[in-house]
Amino acid sequence: GIYLTDKKPQRGMIMLMLGSEEIDIPAGQKEYRASDRFKLPVDMEVRDIWAHMHCIGKTVDVKAILPDGTKKSLLKISDWDFNWQDSYIYKQRFKLPKGTIVQADWTWDNSATNPSNPFSPPRRIMHGEGSTDEMSGLVVGGVANNWVDEVVHWTAVIGHYLEIVDKGKKFKSRPQEK
Repeated sequence: GIYLTDKKPQRGMIMLMLGSEEIDIPAGQKEYRASDRFKLPVDMEVRDIWAHMHCIGKTVDVKAILPDGTKKSLLKISDWDFNWQDSYIYKQRFKLPKGTIVQADWTWDNSATNPSNPFSPPRRIMHGEGSTDEMSGLVVGGVANNWVDEVVHWTAVIGHYLEIVDKGKKFKSRPQEK
């Protein structure tokens, strides 16, 4: 259902985005890995999480490393299914304090034994928009404490995203193996 109110929201939604455009998976490789991490510049109340890969995705493992060194699992998918790309809403919201590192690790299986591999025999697969290309993505959604924290957070997230894109451009411009 949709609920309406006359009150203005006190806090706006924020999110963090993780990913890698440095994906070049050789034909036949059983376990190709990529990872990304982001350090929270402000406290974040977490509400949901969304992961993204394409056909040959295998695993997604997302952890929060709190400032005291404690690790908290945020999402673990051990057998990726392309049809499961959805937002997962946590039953209980929880806080991640400023300084928490969110770490995402993805693996792909580009072997002939992967029943989800769209190519037989397997072929080289690179980062791209098509379903038979590959991607890695993760979005964690939530709210900040106030509008100032929202601005600080979004500034850091946009900077991180631009770094991902820049690394991807440099990766794609290097000489590629055939």
